[in-house]
Amino acid sequence: MIQLVINSTEPLIFRDGRPFGDFGTVTGGVLRWPLPSTIAGMVRTRIGVNHASDFFWKKDRAERTNNIAAILKIGVRWTLPVWKPHGGQWRYLFPRPADALLMNVPDTSGVYTLHRFTLQKGDPSFGHDLPWKNWLLPVSDQRDKPAADAPDFWHQAAFLQWLMLEPMQENYSHQELGFSLPELEVRMHTSIDPETGTVCKGQLFSSSGIRLEIPQGREQQCSTHGARGTYGIGVAIIDHEEADNPFGICLLGGERRTVLTDPLETPFPTCPTGFQSEKFLRLVLVTPGNFGGWAPDWLRPSKDVDETPWATLPDTDIQVRLVATHLSRWQAISGWDYDRRGPKAMRKLTPAGTVYVIEVKSPERSQELANHLWGRSIAQGLHNQDGYGVVCIGKVNFS
Repeated sequence: MIQLVINSTEPLIFRDGRPFGDFGTVTGGVLRWPLPSTIAGMVRTRIGVNHASDFFWKKDRAERTNNIAAILKIGVRWTLPVWKPHGGQWRYLFPRPADALLMNVPDTSGVYTLHRFTLQKGDPSFGHDLPWKNWLLPVSDQRDKPAADAPDFWHQAAFLQWLMLEPMQENYSHQELGFSLPELEVRMHTSIDPETGTVCKGQLFSSSGIRLEIPQGREQQCSTHGARGTYGIGVAIIDHEEADNPFGICLLGGERRTVLTDPLETPFPTCPTGFQSEKFLRLVLVTPGNFGGWAPDWLRPSKDVDETPWATLPDTDIQVRLVATHLSRWQAISGWDYDRRGPKAMRKLTPAGTVYVIEVKSPERSQELANHLWGRSIAQGLHNQDGYGVVCIGKVNFS
């Protein structure tokens, strides 16, 4: 496995592939963080071009087809945001878990209190129509609105404490807990008449991108909370050949902006060892899930059953079943198919931070299950190769 970090001083443009340009939709589909498949495509392109400048444009059609088939076998284990303070080392960030309830501390700005949901057996009086008798519902005693400006990314220490139900601070400032998504930088452009070299009247358009680097002295302009340092995009590459080289200057996102890929020396956190005989576990998505539904096919229960059925964890004989979920609104993804030369169909992604609560049929194997899934995808098929559906494991709160 190769770990690398993507960094750039240019504003990077990312979109979800939905149509734009009509009146009222000029900013629709703009993303403040890239999707895993975008990064996977950039990495494969860099490796191919490092093999040969005409790797993807061979005159011989058969050779070109073989090259593309070979490059698609290279997989991405995960893509995660990383953060480097000025003069420091790269550190991992993780998406805010969907089961974390952050409330504003009264009479303060940028300070939050963390609350956990508790799980209870479903009751029709709760106002749901789920058919599964063993389904658990998240319950909270908080009645105020959650904080609207809570950090989108959490620091590794806080994230792991949350997973393992360890005691946490009563209150957190924004930067103690994590950081917001990069701010969008909007640039206005105009069309130039090729004959006169002057501006064409009325032909203005804009592009919205994110800056991974926050220049010293401009923190208040670039980030609501004045965080200092540099974002990066951490990537782990798998199923590559020894001669494959992903490092160097790359072109990424809309308008093919320039980025640089360097080795990422910071090791991915290892799976905790505190999962002895856990009957229930949390699977927290750290990358979006491309499942074709709100959960993976092998785990998602049918509405025609009274209880969620036991399913076999892929590549093992461990039996689990889904009993609860914390799910945010879906994300859209589309794109352009270079093979068919046409737009791809829109798909719905399960957002990063989604939490699946599973019951383990043999609790004594819960640590084995956690070790097997930690930092791996629960998706199946080709989307597993693109870094979708990667999870970390946590304990479940019933108190």
